[in-house]
Amino acid sequence: MTGLPTPPATLAAMLPSDTLAGTAALVVGAGFVAETAAAGLKEIGAEVSRTDLADPEAVQRTVGSTGADVLLVVTPDLSEPEHADGVSLGSWRSGPGAMLESAFGALAAFGAVRGDNGGVALVTVDPVALHGGPGVAAAAGAQAALVGLVQSLAVEWSPRDLRINALAAGGFGGAGRAGPPGNIPALRLGEARELAWMVQYLCSPYAAYLTGTTLTVDGGDSLKRYLLEPVHTRDEFLRGGS
Repeated sequence: MTGLPTPPATLAAMLPSDTLAGTAALVVGAGFVAETAAAGLKEIGAEVSRTDLADPEAVQRTVGSTGADVLLVVTPDLSEPEHADGVSLGSWRSGPGAMLESAFGALAAFGAVRGDNGGVALVTVDPVALHGGPGVAAAAGAQAALVGLVQSLAVEWSPRDLRINALAAGGFGGAGRAGPPGNIPALRLGEARELAWMVQYLCSPYAAYLTGTTLTVDGGDSLKRYLLEPVHTRDEFLRGGS
């Protein structure tokens, strides 16, 4: 078995290089997904600026002042697994809670500054936002709230030509993930260009009829709980690895 093949090397681009020409995009967040997304948007002509997600008030001010046509909010990678009853309110407020506040503030500011001028917003989450998981209750809860926010804003914003979607990104090579892909059904990690292509599509006019949805790109990894019969021992999920 070889799993799902990688795209042919000849597929260097998904969309024309001028797809987002004249478009200003703001990427909020840091890390592999943010870097890959920013590079992907530049490849199709967008003028990309960056800011961090750490300070909710600073994020809201930045979004409100840039005048970007496209907003991409990238949530941080999950922290090490931890029992939910061991998560203090302080660590929640400084971690998942702060992320949720910043993301909400960024999206609210984007909707306010765009008015009736249209635009596109995209939020990246971990697939646990859709199905939860042991050891990640705090992060999964915060990211699931973002999925609900995306759905709600899609309905509010559509009459103003504002689209918003979410992208649930799984394991990708180059993201700092150690070791083999484990039991991902695809039998491989994703390539950076595959992630960039999804970002490009969702932020482009080619996805003009797509709003309020969450697209999962993870090689089928989030389905493995339904495809495999797990046998767990107490705390096995906290041992690390995939």
